[in-house]
Amino acid sequence: MGNRFNVSGRIVRHYQCKNIKRHCLLEEGLFYNNMDEELSIERQIKILSDILSKSEYETSRTCYYSKEFNQNEPTSQDYEFVDVDSIRLPQNHFEKIDSALMNVYHIFGDRTIQFTEPLEFMSIYARDSDEVDAMISSLVDFGYLSLNEDGVSSVISKEGWKHIYDIERMETDRTGFIAIEFSEKTEIIIETLKKGIEKAGFNPIVIKDVEHNNQIVPEIRKYIERCSFLVMDCTCPNLGAYYEAGIAVGQGKEVIICCREDSFNSSESRPHFDIAQQSMIIWKDPTDLVERLAKRIEATVGTKPKWY
Repeated sequence: MGNRFNVSGRIVRHYQCKNIKRHCLLEEGLFYNNMDEELSIERQIKILSDILSKSEYETSRTCYYSKEFNQNEPTSQDYEFVDVDSIRLPQNHFEKIDSALMNVYHIFGDRTIQFTEPLEFMSIYARDSDEVDAMISSLVDFGYLSLNEDGVSSVISKEGWKHIYDIERMETDRTGFIAIEFSEKTEIIIETLKKGIEKAGFNPIVIKDVEHNNQIVPEIRKYIERCSFLVMDCTCPNLGAYYEAGIAVGQGKEVIICCREDSFNSSESRPHFDIAQQSMIIWKDPTDLVERLAKRIEATVGTKPKWY
């Protein structure tokens, strides 16, 4: 079950698997009814997927909890608390195959692949040995794994390594560029846009947060060229944001326009006529913006949750 110890006044358990070298902290509140019952398989899979997507250092500072058992979100200067139920899993068979391959890569690398522990089963979304065999067969059928002579163990194939490289490269460029005025008035909006982009499984890019030693315009162009889409919020009209959106349109990128309802309805701050005719997210509050932006991204750009 794992050793118990105290983290910022909360009793947690520590889990470790011999092949999964990273550590996992779970709040006692995650356990059903009493402290001797196990987590549901789905929650364990979510936690394991999140662990495998992080570096060893990041994971050692992570404590998982569930809002179902904790009315107040826990906080700590020493640990990052992650709500298990907010972790997204693959949505279809192809995404599950990609995720399973990346998890196999993170656990075994170039070593022989042979699953012996329950945590390893769950890393490829299997509940028992039969489901492990089925997933391994799928990975072999896709050409990502090669069976060894014993017919049981396997290794990542040449095609598998190529696909891993493609997935990692794609993940690097799965970003949403935020075009907006930078001022105290927009700080909350920027943070809200970030949450909406992350909820859809992408990484937000805010140019003022990017470290560089170059002129700003070439950097803007570089990150817009790399991004999957651009989000422009015109609640506070800004010519620079319009300019950045124009660059994205010229490059054939998807551009999502947002505007707070009171600003949209104001004659002083209403978006420019050409923009106002375009479908946009007219939002009421931060919660509304997060939900609607994530849905718009998923509908017009697509989604790929960060499970690896």
